[in-house]
Amino acid sequence: MSLNYPYQYEALAKGDSIRLLQLKPAASNDTIIQCELIDVDLVIASEYEALSYVWGNDDEPNFIHLPSGHLKVTENLPSALRGLRYGGRSRLLWVDAVCIHQSDSTEKAQQVALMARIYRNALRVLAWLGNDDLKVINFLTILKFSKMARHLGLKSPAPENKAVIQKWFYGDPKKVVWLEAAIRELGDANFSMIYKSAWFTRMWIVQEALLAKRLVLQVGSSELDWDDFERVMIFVKAVDAALQFGPIVSREAFVFYAWNLILVRHRWKLTSKDIDEPAQIKYYMHQLKHRRCTDGRDRVFALRGLLPASSGLNIQLDYTKSVDEVYRDLARTQVKLGNMAVLSQAGLWKRQVFQLPDLIRVQSLH
Repeated sequence: MSLNYPYQYEALAKGDSIRLLQLKPAASNDTIIQCELIDVDLVIASEYEALSYVWGNDDEPNFIHLPSGHLKVTENLPSALRGLRYGGRSRLLWVDAVCIHQSDSTEKAQQVALMARIYRNALRVLAWLGNDDLKVINFLTILKFSKMARHLGLKSPAPENKAVIQKWFYGDPKKVVWLEAAIRELGDANFSMIYKSAWFTRMWIVQEALLAKRLVLQVGSSELDWDDFERVMIFVKAVDAALQFGPIVSREAFVFYAWNLILVRHRWKLTSKDIDEPAQIKYYMHQLKHRRCTDGRDRVFALRGLLPASSGLNIQLDYTKSVDEVYRDLARTQVKLGNMAVLSQAGLWKRQVFQLPDLIRVQSLH
């Protein structure tokens, strides 16, 4: 195995070809990360999982090793791969940072255009939230309250959940005491460490979470099914609304990112993709305005997989264009469709100079 020089990508075959990362097993967490990239046809590829994660800093060099060289990656990927490695067998993953030749703008545009299909086709989408080295998150407690939420009939993020909780404890002070104790128990279980993860803040994870057949939150070697996480979030939100006895831990992270993703996910599943497209675009741009992305162009590109071509978001994926050019393309397509409301997202009423790229919301780029 040669580890002393950078891995050289070979061009993918045209069409629906993608690369998958074969993560080799390791008996110890300290073993160097060994992988292999294999080319497959997306049409027939099905036995893989897709990784969703925050890239992190690239200040310190991190490497993964392949038979024909090494790949430099950002800090969070080696941590994720160590957490995902099996002890006795390989694991097949799609990981954007390495399965796409990031320095090739043409390939990157072609592969990003396939990302919706890649995530939709994966057996599972694994959302890497980070490590829990001290094992302070009590997943058994979290699962207990997922069952409780299901028992109470809390199935979706509906305003009526407040009334469900109030009806349940009405006239029974002991139940109120129990609910207060339940929230404290979730606090002791460090449930907030899950929804405070930086993963929830990113723009690209929205598409990845919405398109997943099955979404799994991964903390170190522990897994939490999204449905369980969502039910506990709904439970906490309903109890907070019903009792109003104290603030939710890290309310900003809870509301702006984790709860926001739950709302958007339910909206996307329930709304027909073929009606009222201008309203959908305005909704998503407004709901996702706080989310972060390093590249401002991705604020548009990350939405392409969620809306139909007729929405006007089917603009060309071209990373050779500047941020300004991408947003001008977006504005032109929307104006042609008569969707003038999208311009309200630019904050034009606050400025004397017409500057469309303000849609980006610069404060959320980093």
